[in-house]
Amino acid sequence: MAAGEGHRKRARAGKAPVVEAALVKWIDNARARNVPLSGPLVREKAEELAAGLGEDDFKVSVGWFERFKRRENIVFKKLHSEAAEADTASREEWLEDEWGQMRQDYAEEDIWNADESGIYFRALPDGTLTFKSDNKRGGKRSKERITALFACSAAGGKKELFVIGKRQNPRCFKNVRTLPVRYAANASAWMTGNLFVEWLKDWDHKLGRETDDNTPVSEPVTVEDFIAEVRERFAGAEAAGSNVGERGGGGGGGRGDRHAIPD
Repeated sequence: MAAGEGHRKRARAGKAPVVEAALVKWIDNARARNVPLSGPLVREKAEELAAGLGEDDFKVSVGWFERFKRRENIVFKKLHSEAAEADTASREEWLEDEWGQMRQDYAEEDIWNADESGIYFRALPDGTLTFKSDNKRGGKRSKERITALFACSAAGGKKELFVIGKRQNPRCFKNVRTLPVRYAANASAWMTGNLFVEWLKDWDHKLGRETDDNTPVSEPVTVEDFIAEVRERFAGAEAAGSNVGERGGGGGGGRGDRHAIPD
């Protein structure tokens, strides 16, 4: 007996029962292999089956798909537990008490936020469309990853991505002369304090060269001095949802002092 067959109730047949029966069988087979299924994927398969079965007039509309799910008791289930909720009270308190004063001397285009994200590019989705009776747990997820650092301004400006991989010259880079992102590599593909400060110093020097009033570029600072100052100036930022410290941060300056590193 197919998965969920004993629990599904058919109120009435759909417009293309042959297509629906084939789609149910395909979903059963996919879930038997613990393959996660998304709505667009199932709808694409329905179109493929309809074409293969000669049901040329059958349209995989949103309405049909919702009715099909109800007929077959198909629901969306999370396969992994979710992270704990953020401390929104502390965030709002920090934004009200600290952030307003910190930003008052800067234009929006000079206020930037940077944060990193691990990208598990081989991982399967953590949720699936499946039958209500399906109690399968999610399989072991691939932990192969890269890290990307994103930076944008309060005015909507964006800086090029900073990507960290495991290999300095991976095979996919063969015959590639230029990359659309900044790239670095280490054994863990993680952002480190040294990589972050190197990225920030390069940006600081670039901002210094762009000034119109010959403002000198900031003197070099050590990783330890920089992180200490970030922690002092942004002590409450983590409660506000920022990722400040050894693996993230924010910085800015007014028109007369366009440097990323605080002086």
